[in-house]
Amino acid sequence: MALGEVSNAYALCRPPGHHAEADQGRGFCLLGNIPVAVMRARALGQVNRVAILDWDVHHGNGQQAAFYNDPEVFTVSLHQAANYPLETGGFDEQGEGAGLGANLNLPLPPGCGLGAYAYAMGKLVLPALEAFNPDLIVVACGYGACAKDPLGKMLLNSQAFATMTAQLKALAERCCEGKLVFVHEGGYSEGYVPLCGHAVIQTLAGSAIAVPDPQNDEIAAWGPATAPASINR
Repeated sequence: MALGEVSNAYALCRPPGHHAEADQGRGFCLLGNIPVAVMRARALGQVNRVAILDWDVHHGNGQQAAFYNDPEVFTVSLHQAANYPLETGGFDEQGEGAGLGANLNLPLPPGCGLGAYAYAMGKLVLPALEAFNPDLIVVACGYGACAKDPLGKMLLNSQAFATMTAQLKALAERCCEGKLVFVHEGGYSEGYVPLCGHAVIQTLAGSAIAVPDPQNDEIAAWGPATAPASINR
């Protein structure tokens, strides 16, 4: 994709990588798939400024650690507060040195659904990504924020993932010639992750082949319709 052969891509990586750090694997992750790929692409001169959005239910500590001092890589994590890993993911972690301001954490309280994520994406994430003006957008695409996940307490349905994907696809078209890569991360609902994953890939590919989600409407009614006070201030 960095060579211009495809406009976007979905990397179905196992094991996941967003918790792995330079000196250790953590949280089911062995290697930092995204940091390794981004560092390689930058070393080859294929990209310069890269934005990484991690929307897994768990904080993306691996990407944060890898680029915490780097002003050319903007890392954003939209995750459940007070979840693994407990020692990272706070609002106050904004990067350091030359990278100060190039890390954004948005810890959401448990129980957030479509309203909170729509607010966070529309008011915070998308404007921040666009202001950074990257050459490439990479998404650490975990599905732990879905309502059926046993390790999370968020309330997203498959349509929410499709909507966020469409927003990022439109943003990529505006700021980086459509260069958008999704990298598969966590998500542990064997019955619901496939529906969420299909929604993302269908949207990313512009496919008309739909798979009905019989729980979309039910799940949409579970979460609060507004953003939590922690980010609506």
